[in-house]
Amino acid sequence: MEPHPDNHTLELALLNRARHYCAAEEQCEFDVRNKLDAWGVDDEEMADRIVDRLVDEGYLDAVRYATRYAESKMLHAHWGRDKVAYQLRLKRLPSATVRQALESVDDEVYLQMLADLAAKKFREYADERKLTRFLLSRGFRYAEINQVLINILPQ
Repeated sequence: MEPHPDNHTLELALLNRARHYCAAEEQCEFDVRNKLDAWGVDDEEMADRIVDRLVDEGYLDAVRYATRYAESKMLHAHWGRDKVAYQLRLKRLPSATVRQALESVDDEVYLQMLADLAAKKFREYADERKLTRFLLSRGFRYAEINQVLINILPQ
């Protein structure tokens, strides 16, 4: 069934708006669908067509989004892998995509970032348990924390 001409014009306008939204900052399908909903798109088929076009045109790419998100949050916001994985799962990205994104950050760089953060926060907390709790809340794994704390804590 051919969409009504007014619906077609509306769909093109929404598609262009979504293109600008995706071009300004990397987005995922979940975020685009939420934005379309916020713009008043209640026609699920129209939303599907818009999202499909964005994927076809390269505006949306789940792997690209997840990789950039993981790198940004781990290296700049100093989040651990578990917190990043949790946030990506909230955006309904496939497990394989999340895993691939987490693996995109080099282990050596990741552990160095964790060591730098732990050393900085150790001056603030000065207690191994409090520091460990803080690092766990940032999404770092207990084994990673212990590996780093061995080099930071006074013997």
